[in-house]
Parts: sequence; structure tokens; C-alpha cells
Amino acid sequence: MPRSGHIAEMRTRLITLALALLWTAGASAAASTSEEARGWIKRMNDALKDRSYDGVLTHSWQGGSQGLRVIHRKRDSNGRMVERVISLNGSGYESVRDGSKYAEYIPAIRTVMVQKLTRSFGYIPALNGVSAESDNNYVISSGGIQPLLGWPSSTQVISVEPKDTLRYGYRFWLDPQSAMPVKTQLRTKSGEVIDEISFSSLRLLDAIPDEAFKPAVDARNFHWKRLDASPREVTLAFVPRANLLPKGFRVLPIPATEGEASGPKTRFIVSDGISWASVIVKVAENPIDQKFAEGFGQPMGAQASYVLRRENHYISVMGEVPPAVVRAIAQAVLPE
Repeated sequence: MPRSGHIAEMRTRLITLALALLWTAGASAAASTSEEARGWIKRMNDALKDRSYDGVLTHSWQGGSQGLRVIHRKRDSNGRMVERVISLNGSGYESVRDGSKYAEYIPAIRTVMVQKLTRSFGYIPALNGVSAESDNNYVISSGGIQPLLGWPSSTQVISVEPKDTLRYGYRFWLDPQSAMPVKTQLRTKSGEVIDEISFSSLRLLDAIPDEAFKPAVDARNFHWKRLDASPREVTLAFVPRANLLPKGFRVLPIPATEGEASGPKTRFIVSDGISWASVIVKVAENPIDQKFAEGFGQPMGAQASYVLRRENHYISVMGEVPPAVVRAIAQAVLPE
């Protein structure tokens, strides 16, 4: 007969083994649900790229909201996407994107803002960059099929929760058949909703005529202003230092744009694969510029911005990240 000490030791080993098996099963289940959720996110990204639609939505953020109609035609074989966004508040505001050409019509100030865009998505953004590595910074999970208040059918819920306060998370309510996001929230680590896009109606279409993308605004007497006019050429090279960037963030390569000045790079994208920020380096060109103080800019929906002055240059950072992160990214951009 085994002694009581041996029995106790055997019990301890059995308990340890059982806990190890439970932990392994839990880790395996977590990996499975993360993989399933990433599959849904891929389907959503493909739907946003390959679907044409006409929808009415409410876009809400801390301090405001607006109703919009979005008419979106999927990318063609050349990668050209066409989209028209119409304000429903009576202001007459519209924006039209045709490929890389983008124009905002603002009747209140009789102005059309024109620029080139290189991003591949429209008003409803895709969540590109999600991979198995995203699990280092986020808990990505499936909430299964759930009803959604105000929507006629049940939806597939996907959560992307940040593991720290250096980034925001997302929650998606997807149509199970098309994987289109009928509701999207941007959330803090504590669960506070800081930005929400929610469709009240959404029609998926096989084709949309060109006529649907013509603005209703008569802009013949408006002032046309280019937002991407070439700035004075930067002669001092700046670069975001990898060892100074917030944890998990890195510099991503971005394609050069037509007409971009030669010399040192002036544009960078800093991202953890999901959260992102845009960095622009600009020379202080005139006395007003040179007196400009560093600091946070006015929040634009979910986007925070920060500008600091360094060596007679301005480092401007804007992105869907917490304010402390845009500041940290700006501070990490130093002369080479």
C-alpha cells in the first residue's frame, strides 16, 4: 500500500495535469475563435472591396453625429473605385471620389476641396493588416449570431479588443450572407464607444449608373482649393525611430504619389497592422508657420492629431489612435 505522502503527491500531479489540459484546451479554443473571427474580417474586407451598394447611415462620434447616404461602386479591373457621400442634414455637402481623385463640395463656404487619395477604401473603411500577429496586441473573437436593434435580421458579431491603452478596438455587426458591416464601433480598452457607423438601410447592387455619382451642387462659381499642393522641398531627412515608437507600432512602406517632391521622404505610415497614424514632415515656410506652436489639433471624429516643431520643420501626425500615441509618434520622428 502506498504511503499517505505518495498519495498526496499523486493527487498533486493529477491536479496539475488536469489544469494543464484545461489550459491547453482553453488556448486551443481561443486560437480557434480568433482564427474564425479573422476569417470573418477577411470576408468583410472582400465585401467592402467587391460589393456595390447604396445605403443610408448615421455616423456618430463624441460630440456629434450626421446622417449620410453613401453610393459606392466596387473597384473595377483597374482598381478604380467610385463613391458619392451625401449629407442628409440639408447643408448640401457632398463628396465624390473617382479613383484617386477626391472632391468635397461645401456650399456653406462656396468651396470645393480637391485632393488625391491613395487609400483603397471608401467612407466605410476595411480593417486591413489583420493577421495571426495581431493577437500580440488584440483579442480577436467571434460573438456568434446576435440580433441587432433597428436591423431587420440577425448579425454576426466580431470583436477586436485592444490589450492595452495604446490602441483602439473595434466591434462589427456583419450581415451573415454578404459580410457587409451594417454597424461598426471604434472603442477604447475600457469599452467606451468613441465612433460609430450604423446603417438604417443598405441595398447591394449589381450595377450603378454614372449619373448616380454626379454631385447635385452647382459649383461653377465656387472656389476650388487643392489640399495636396506640393510644399517646399524638404532638405533635412527625418525618420521615425523604431526604438522610440509606441509598443507594437512600426513604419510601413507607402507608394510614392504622382508629383511628390524629390529628396528626403516627407510621408510615413506608422501602424501595428490594425491601428494607424499618418506622419507628414513639412518645412516652416513663412513667418506664420514659424510662429506656430506645437500641440494637439482639433479632434476630427475618431482621429487625433499632434504637431511639433523640430529643426525649422513641422512633424504632423494624425490617426485613429489615442491622443497620447500621436504625440509619442511625433516625438519619435528625428533627423536622420
